Amino acid sequence: MDFSGYGYAILALVFFGLYMVPRRLSMLRDLPFVLSMCTGVVITSLLLLWFLAEGNPEPLPRTTRLLAFICGLIWYAGVLFYTISVSHMGLTIATPIKNTTAVLGTLAGLYWFAEWRETYPLPAIAGSLLVVLCAVLLSRTGEADCERGCVTPRGVFAAIAAAFFFRRLHNPLQNSPGDGL
Repeated sequence: MDFSGYGYAILALVFFGLYMVPRRLSMLRDLPFVLSMCTGVVITSLLLLWFLAEGNPEPLPRTTRLLAFICGLIWYAGVLFYTISVSHMGLTIATPIKNTTAVLGTLAGLYWFAEWRETYPLPAIAGSLLVVLCAVLLSRTGEADCERGCVTPRGVFAAIAAAFFFRRLHNPLQNSPGDGL
């Protein structure tokens, strides 16, 4: 069994989990923060591509560039809605709702990418449900004040929209089952 995928997943967990820290410390409003973060992602990605290609990257095919652009817009929408949700309800309430993307992503992977052939569906679904459950349990440990910690309709809508856009990022073209993108 190759454990490198687990290592990358743990790195993603750490870095993805920390991206709201700069949001809190920057004191920027939602839109300027997300725009600056996305600009940083583009610059970092291009520099990494240039570095890995030793200063001479091969041009990407047009469809690859278009798909990257579409995925970037979908990711931007997910991050923006999540940031708005956090601004309205706080991190501890917005995160469990947004984490439904783990369940949606697992179901999409099992269905659209036919991952049921290579993995056991029930433990995969159970694991994704545990992601949401852990976020719910952690949200219960915060203070009971209502400054930014009460459920609001706008915050819930933004968190669900974030989950939707993050799930769409896994399969933006909505291929039919078995296409195996």
